Amino acid sequence: MRPDFKRIAYVLLALGIILWGVQFSLRAAPGAPKAPPELPDVLGAFGDDAPVTTAEDWLARRAPILRGAFTRLIYGEQPKTVAPVVSARRVIDEKAFKGLARIEEWTLDVPLAHDPVRFHALVVTPRHAKGPAPVVIATNFCGNRAALAGRYKTVDRPAWAPARCRTPLQQWAAETLHGDDIIAPPFAMLAKAGYAVISFFPGEIVEDDRRLSQASLIALSADMDESQPRAGALAAWAWGYSRAMDAASADPKFDARRIALWGHSRFGKAALLAAAFDQRAAAVIAIQSGTFGATLSQTTRGESIDAITRQFPYWFSPALAESATRAELPLDQHLLIALIAPRPILLGGARMDRWSDAGNAFVAAEAANPVYALFDREGVAQPTPSRTDLSGDIAMFIRPGGHGVRPRDWRETIAFLNTHFQVEAPRPNP
Repeated sequence: MRPDFKRIAYVLLALGIILWGVQFSLRAAPGAPKAPPELPDVLGAFGDDAPVTTAEDWLARRAPILRGAFTRLIYGEQPKTVAPVVSARRVIDEKAFKGLARIEEWTLDVPLAHDPVRFHALVVTPRHAKGPAPVVIATNFCGNRAALAGRYKTVDRPAWAPARCRTPLQQWAAETLHGDDIIAPPFAMLAKAGYAVISFFPGEIVEDDRRLSQASLIALSADMDESQPRAGALAAWAWGYSRAMDAASADPKFDARRIALWGHSRFGKAALLAAAFDQRAAAVIAIQSGTFGATLSQTTRGESIDAITRQFPYWFSPALAESATRAELPLDQHLLIALIAPRPILLGGARMDRWSDAGNAFVAAEAANPVYALFDREGVAQPTPSRTDLSGDIAMFIRPGGHGVRPRDWRETIAFLNTHFQVEAPRPNP
C-alpha cells in the first residue's frame, strides 16, 4: 500500500473510531444520577390525604387515591373487570420442545356488554411438573403463530400485526436488531426451569397503531360512565394481563399464588400498571420499561413526556395527551412502583439503551423503599443498578447491548423467580 493510501486509511479509521465513540456516548445509558431529583415523599401528605404511617393506612387509604390519580391523569380507566370465558382449548403439541412441554391455544372471550372482546393465548405447560405450576404471563410482539416461529399453521394469526411482524424477513430483522427473544418468550427455557407460560398478543385487544386503536379504545370504554377518563392502550393492555390471570387462576394445573407478569418496553409499562392495580400478581418483571413505566418520567434523561405523548398519544388517557401542563404532574413512577409493595419486582436495563434511562428507574425503585418498610420488607437491597441482588424485594440488572430482549433478560428473570417463588426445575419420571 502506498504511503498516501496508508495515511488516508489511518485517517478514515481514526474518524470511524471517533464517530463510533460519539454515537456510543449519545446512546449509552447514564447511571443513577449523582444528585437524585427531589420526589414527593411516598408516605407524606398527598393532596388532602394525611401522611401514611402503617401498612393498613397504605392499603386502605393511600393506595386507592394513587390508583385514582394514575387513572385520571395518565393511563385512563381500565375496562370493566369481567372474567373471560375460555371458549376453546386446542392442543397444538403434546410433546413440544423435545418432550419438555405441552402447547395449547386458548380462546378467551370477555363478555363486555357493548362490545365483547376475543383474544387468544398460548398456554405452555411443563410436562413433568409436580403439582400446580407457577405461571409467567408474558406478552408477545407479533401474535401467537409468530411466537412459535410459524411451525404450527393451526395456531391463530391476528387480524392486525405491526410492520416488523408481517413477513418472515421482517421478523428476522427484528430479531437481528433487538434480540432472539424479541418476538416471543423462550418457552423451552422456561418449561425446563419448571414454569408454565401464558402468552398473548396485546394487539388483539388494542392495536398498537395511532389510527386503528381509536375504534378499539372507544369500544372498550362503551360500558363505562362517560365521566371517567377513557382508557389508553396501556390501560387496555394491563387489563389484558388481568384477564389472563383470571384464566390462569381458574385452572387447577396452575398455582394461582405464584403468577408473575412479564413485559418488555411498552408491555413492561403495561405489566407494571397491571400489577399495581391487580393484587393477584405475585411478582412483576419489567424490562426496559422507560417513561411511564419504571423510570421517573418528569426527570428522565431518556424519552421525555413530550416525546412519548407526541409519538404515542393513544397509549394514554386523552387528558394526558391533550394536557398543556403534563410536565407538572403531581405524581411520578416511584408511586406506581410503591403500589406493588410488598410484592417482588425485577427491573432490567441495558448499557446502550439511553431512551429507557435505567438509572432513573433505579432512583424510582429506591424511592419506593419506605412503603416496603411498612410491610417489614427491605425493597431495594443493592447499592447500584449494576450490582444486582436478586434476593431484594426490588432487584435490577443492567446487561450489555441495547433495547430488545436477549437470553440474559430471561436468565435473570428465572433466577429472580426461583429466589422468590422457590421453584426447582422438574425432573422426568424415572
